[in-house]
Amino acid sequence: MRWIWLLAAAAYGQPCCQIEILVRDSAGTALEDARVVAVSPEAQLETKTAKEGRARLRVPAARTYRLAAGKDGYVPLERDVEVLARTEVEFVLEKVQTQSVDVTSAAPGVAESATGREVTGEQLRWSGADPSRLRDALPLIPGINRSPEGRLQISGGPEHRAALLLNSVDATDPVTGRFGATVPIDSVATLNVYRSPFLAEFGKFSTSVVSVEARKGGEKWHWELNDPTPEMRIRSARVVGVRGFTPRLNFNGPLVRNKLYFAQSLEYALRKVPTFTQPFPRNEEKQESWNGLTQFDAAPNARHFVTLQLHGVPQRINHVKPGFYNALPATPGWRGHEYRGSLSDKWALGTSLIESTVSYAETRGRVAPQGDLPYVLHPTFNEGNYFARNERMGNRAQWTETVTLAPVNARGTHHIKIGSIAVRTRVGGEYHFRPITIAAFETLRFRNLGPYAVNDWEAGGFAQDHWVISPSVSLDYGVRADWQKVTTAARAAPRAGLSWSLFGDPATVLRIGYGWFYDRVPLAAYGFDRWPVREGFTNILPQRRLVPKTQTWNLSLDRRLSQFFHVRAGYQESRSSGLIVLQPIERRIELRGEGRAAYRQLELLTRLRYKPNQEILVSYVRAFNRGNLNDFSEFLGDFPAPILRPDFRVEMTGNIPHRLLIWGDVPFTRKRNWRIAPVIEYRTGFPWSALNAQQQYAEPPNSRRYPNFLSIDFRLARDLVWKDRKFRISFAMFNVTNHWNPDSVRVNTADGLFGQFLGHHARRYRLDFDLLN
Repeated sequence: MRWIWLLAAAAYGQPCCQIEILVRDSAGTALEDARVVAVSPEAQLETKTAKEGRARLRVPAARTYRLAAGKDGYVPLERDVEVLARTEVEFVLEKVQTQSVDVTSAAPGVAESATGREVTGEQLRWSGADPSRLRDALPLIPGINRSPEGRLQISGGPEHRAALLLNSVDATDPVTGRFGATVPIDSVATLNVYRSPFLAEFGKFSTSVVSVEARKGGEKWHWELNDPTPEMRIRSARVVGVRGFTPRLNFNGPLVRNKLYFAQSLEYALRKVPTFTQPFPRNEEKQESWNGLTQFDAAPNARHFVTLQLHGVPQRINHVKPGFYNALPATPGWRGHEYRGSLSDKWALGTSLIESTVSYAETRGRVAPQGDLPYVLHPTFNEGNYFARNERMGNRAQWTETVTLAPVNARGTHHIKIGSIAVRTRVGGEYHFRPITIAAFETLRFRNLGPYAVNDWEAGGFAQDHWVISPSVSLDYGVRADWQKVTTAARAAPRAGLSWSLFGDPATVLRIGYGWFYDRVPLAAYGFDRWPVREGFTNILPQRRLVPKTQTWNLSLDRRLSQFFHVRAGYQESRSSGLIVLQPIERRIELRGEGRAAYRQLELLTRLRYKPNQEILVSYVRAFNRGNLNDFSEFLGDFPAPILRPDFRVEMTGNIPHRLLIWGDVPFTRKRNWRIAPVIEYRTGFPWSALNAQQQYAEPPNSRRYPNFLSIDFRLARDLVWKDRKFRISFAMFNVTNHWNPDSVRVNTADGLFGQFLGHHARRYRLDFDLLN
């Protein structure tokens, strides 16, 4: 067998393993004559890249090597790479980035990205979705959908059950656990979405981990201005005002050459989001925000790196989510801010690495109705003003220590990583509900209890080992322990995953894993003791600890047919328990930790790569998702639902049994001076529930569906140079086929037009240009 030959070759001192290296810049251009070095205690090998940016090194043993790549005018990058029989490594020497902004290694591991490999920020910016924020780009990832209400559904679960990491730091809202506004898309260097990674270092989630690395400054100053012109509103072939204006300014470079670097991304966003179920011009949600990410990277010496990051987003929304039932007067308004900062210090001591990170996050949100008119629910419309007024605030201070130990050789090679975390969180706020009238039936009145405040401590730690058993087989195993004061619960989550290059062939990798995952408990749930009490009812706090947990296993097979063609098939199954739900029982409203959910997913994925940053991704996902409907976040969030209905365990609102997604970026002409970025999505429609005149379920919930959804979008772009200035022009078209994609339905059986779908998003065009340095 091939593994016997590998061991024999290593024993006789012959090269047993091969490293394939690709070095390129951020535009995807291969870098010729770049220096590549591989270092181990036994040897140091060196070569240079050829014209296509590729180099090859043959090394004597399967072990961990320190790889470095560099070229004049670029900051050299380096990383530790586990080398097996054949390993691919790709370095991005961006003119606007520095320090270990390496892209990928094909060495088998259990933390496999949902797209087969990480996605670069350049790919997201070029995509036909034309995103301006990270949040806008996430539905390009298989397994992430956006509901008709605009909420993200990640691996079958609501947003607060996933984790968002920015430079490995928790970037979720301390109060709600949701993602918030997220960073400008121009600040993203790489994006990975891990579905249940079986690595103990990841915690506080039960569905997926969204991990983002931010762009850094480089040795030359660079700037660009994206979308500097407004998008005009066109009606009946006439320009009628401004639909949106989202200019984004980015600049970065060295403050002290080879020592200190600076990067800044700044976005101003004015968006007028229309609903097509209300008459123009009183049919738009108006969003206005500033979004800024600032980063300083210092390199006092070759083994010491320090990163300071600051992120701020003040924003406001007038008329949140107008629709068929809620005209503008019945919608709430929202204003608030998100501020975050983190300081990370990394020391390389010999072949060990010590990472220390401290971070602080603060969020605030305030919801207010448009006036004080009574809120009345009719079968065909809602009148008056929104019933709830609330305010919430929260902050989180976090300290993380991680140590990656030097490799240990014992029946293979062990790469051991241990870490600890301490978190202090404080939240507070107040809910104030006004009466809700169900026309011709009853009026719901509430007793408001005043402000709430919750203080919490969390502590935890993890230990994990990446055990390279042979050049073809590796095992990741470990355990994570967490303790949360407010739940009085200590939790231990073991995990393990096996990766096997079948028959010693690194182009074919089988992965299997199993693990326990304990979700965070957003502190908004503990504001329930001050939640307004409905007249004649009593609010009941949970009688046992709130400990949401998930058990997950998955199996996947990856096959690289060539350097340009990659396929994957995978299956995942998760079962969750202890989920937090609200349940009305007789004259009580109980907050319970008894919710359950089951999620199964079959995925087929193909990547066709033309050159770096130019590829097509085709994915098909067959999914099933069943669980409790009354997730607490629907009622204890910023915009509480007006009616609390009985809880059912049924097909979830975000469940899409079938989804085909095709997107990427390919040359449009033979000379490749034009590029086209298509986005094609075809999927099953979302479920919806029929209601009766009393606003209760008229039949089993989620037993009906929207029509199947089809959208074909594209973006056509070209980079031009005029008088030493570089700029980019692009033309985008959305819903090219003008397919009927409604976003609303008449849900009340007392409505004479019950079941009619509304809100078609017709074909739309957009012309942009960007100024580049």
